Amino acid sequence: MAEVHCLFAFLHPVPPRNTCVRHRHACTEIVFNIGGNGTMYYGGEAFEYGPNSVFTYQPGEEHWVTQVRRGGHLCLGMEGCGAGEIRIGSFPVDAPLAQYIGAAREALDAGSASSRSRLELIAGMIALNLSERFPLRRRESLAERARAILDRRYHQPLTIAAIAAELFISPDYLRQVFRKEFGEGPLRYLMRKRIDAATELLRFSTLPIQNIARQCGFDNPFYFSRQYRKLSGRPPSAMRAALRG
Repeated sequence: MAEVHCLFAFLHPVPPRNTCVRHRHACTEIVFNIGGNGTMYYGGEAFEYGPNSVFTYQPGEEHWVTQVRRGGHLCLGMEGCGAGEIRIGSFPVDAPLAQYIGAAREALDAGSASSRSRLELIAGMIALNLSERFPLRRRESLAERARAILDRRYHQPLTIAAIAAELFISPDYLRQVFRKEFGEGPLRYLMRKRIDAATELLRFSTLPIQNIARQCGFDNPFYFSRQYRKLSGRPPSAMRAALRG
């Protein structure tokens, strides 16, 4: 199987008439709706969902959900195995996908040392199922292809010149088309992507802050702390305490 990383997995009970806080992720998020119904919002679009459905978000865009009837959401954050090729929207759950959902819930309930490995495998099968059934509708633009590179390799050393060379365009042209399509430059997007990824790790892991900095593409933990505070308004340690409180 192609490489896959399950960055987070949790079951979230959702009360009726509830609207979640607007947020974004540094990875693909796949949410299985259990029992309730409502509306998911992503990038200025609204998608209705009902029982026995799944909805998907891609990295970078703010999204949120308004739930009408009580239910639950099984949320998986992942990279790899075609996760980045899944169309955004709300889709029905087929029989194979229902089996994977059940296996993911069992792995979460088990809470054993092997649960993480099991979730990685299950997440990969889920991503393959959805990317084959609901692929992206159109050919990506140069800016989207650049963003996909940043989404996949934000944790690695990256330069605009290297990305532009990979796309066979000049760095200046890359900056121009990226800003025109997304309203910000690629370096700004990369920094925000790294900060969003760090926030996920602050929320869901116990890694020391210097390790989080390295995993998110920062060689210098002091520079990471300065940039994190600049973009989020809080230093990493304070954000971790707030997220867990």
